Amino acid sequence: MTKIEKRQLQEMLTLHDAIAGVSKLKKAIRIGELLTEQKKRFFYEEFMTWVETNLPFSRSTAKNYMKLYREKDRLKAQSVSNLWGAYTLLKQKDGSRVKRKRPKPTP
Repeated sequence: MTKIEKRQLQEMLTLHDAIAGVSKLKKAIRIGELLTEQKKRFFYEEFMTWVETNLPFSRSTAKNYMKLYREKDRLKAQSVSNLWGAYTLLKQKDGSRVKRKRPKPTP
């Protein structure tokens, strides 16, 4: 692994660990950007093996991070400011926002 790859790996690990704190969405988008750059160095299956070997999160989490990065302009245009809102918006086919429903109280 090159110095650049090691530095990017370390940044991904640090950002993933910090995602529970402030600016979760920005950090998730940055991880997605780093993953996207890393993916260019591999064939698809090699990249997923690299994710499983080097990162503390799943393939699906890696895919979600990369999708957030790809859709960052759309998220900004929709004024999405948190991970829940971002994932909700990305699940919508037409890009419309979904209102968060409050859970019904249990009797």
